[in-house]
Amino acid sequence: ITISTNASNPEIKWFDDKGQISGATGTSLNVTKSGTYRVSVKGGTPSCEVFKEVQITVNPKPVVDLGQDINLCEGSTLPKLDAGAGQASYNWTLNGKQLAATQTITVTEAGTYSVEVKNSFGCINSDEVKITFLPKPTIDNVNDTYTLCSGKTLNIDVISNGT
Repeated sequence: ITISTNASNPEIKWFDDKGQISGATGTSLNVTKSGTYRVSVKGGTPSCEVFKEVQITVNPKPVVDLGQDINLCEGSTLPKLDAGAGQASYNWTLNGKQLAATQTITVTEAGTYSVEVKNSFGCINSDEVKITFLPKPTIDNVNDTYTLCSGKTLNIDVISNGT
């Protein structure tokens, strides 16, 4: 809450439902809780005092949690991202480019997926998740078929690219 006054050398006091707010003597008050707030301004010559009362309702931000960043192997099943039900609007982007306006989306490519949700109070919250596709490891030195005689042993050393 911010006030302005034409009083010279004003003495400002702020009050909430419990009484005077300690240390609150400036033209602004940071409000984080719903309730009734009053401000007293005293100043001028002669010294006059005026009060103003306001009712503040602090509405909740919508809850949105896309979880931790996701690393997938190439060819994996594509995950679905869900911004949570019950919001008034959804705005998805992929690497900053507009993507969708739905509650859920299916990942189609690597990148940073962001969603901004707005609830029925008009409050906004957002979250993002980075999706990375990693190459599958390969096995490079194993033949498709081997032939060996009964009673013999075949040792195969496997070398992988390690990713």
